[in-house]
Amino acid sequence: MRELSTLGDSMKKITLIILSILLIPIIRAAPPPMPVGIAGMVTIDGVPTNGVEVVVQNLNTGESIQTYTRQAQSEDGWYVCAVGGKDGDTIRATVNYNGQSYSREITVDLNRTTHYINFTISSHTSSSSSPREYSPPSANFIWSPDHPKVNEIVTFVDMSSDPDGDIVSTYWEIAGHNFTGHGVQYTFPEPGNFTISLVVMDAKGYIDICQKTVYVAPSEPSSSVNETSTSNQTEKTNITLFIEVKDKNGNPLPHAKVEIYQNNTLVQTAYTNENGTAVVEIRPGSYKIKTSYASQIETKRMSFVNDGRVTFLFSHEEQTKTKSFNWWWIVIPLVIIAIVVVLILRGRRPWWM
Repeated sequence: MRELSTLGDSMKKITLIILSILLIPIIRAAPPPMPVGIAGMVTIDGVPTNGVEVVVQNLNTGESIQTYTRQAQSEDGWYVCAVGGKDGDTIRATVNYNGQSYSREITVDLNRTTHYINFTISSHTSSSSSPREYSPPSANFIWSPDHPKVNEIVTFVDMSSDPDGDIVSTYWEIAGHNFTGHGVQYTFPEPGNFTISLVVMDAKGYIDICQKTVYVAPSEPSSSVNETSTSNQTEKTNITLFIEVKDKNGNPLPHAKVEIYQNNTLVQTAYTNENGTAVVEIRPGSYKIKTSYASQIETKRMSFVNDGRVTFLFSHEEQTKTKSFNWWWIVIPLVIIAIVVVLILRGRRPWWM
């Protein structure tokens, strides 16, 4: 019996070791929290106020940070901090002022660079009452044409919204120049990627920022180019194409697949780097460029004489999710087998035998 008991204890230890090894990939699969930027302005009786205590807490993880309002970018009353979190987590900001606490909550969206939680507080508010909850605005804009060129007039249109319907300020920053108004026109003198910023503010002092990247292509060669220069261009052995893949907010999308076809024959395959760009070298001619990201596929047919740049826009929400192996199909049978072995070694029969 003593040998049987010792064997039973050994089986228990072996079972625990097997379970520990099998659970390691499951534990490692949990993604680490990402830093979530939290900022906001605290206004007391209509005046942005410094030195006010603000406590920011992730209600899902319990992480809490204490900070104070201060001057930021020549404006008073700002607090800025970061807490760890993931999509869907609830962040609560609490302002402690004059013996009272005021709290507001937001839901984490990792596609946003910064989450704004502003407070408008009246020092005459009684302790039994709470400040009225206002909804902040949501900044957004579009531009036309979608693929602008150098020296072409580009029109930017404010598409921001506010549940309270009281947006009072619209501020643009385009290529280092500042503008106001719901519509702005600008002409880019040179090609490249330009980050456009739109800041909107409502009557309660809540703000939101929207940033998008616009690619401005070089202007097309003039039709007056003489035959000699045209001939030299077409005789170039290879040209370089820069294939850019972005989401609709202008953020680069790495690891997107790019396929180059000529006469329905695949001639080259490449993948975008961390900057969302795939670089390929091909001969001048007409090509079909097929780009795929997650379940999305987009195709463009274009002709090239010189080096060029092609941009594809996809929805960021449909990123590829790697289908993970379900370890429970291994864990559960092993646990049942281990229990049966232990019961048999102890001289007992499971109820189903």
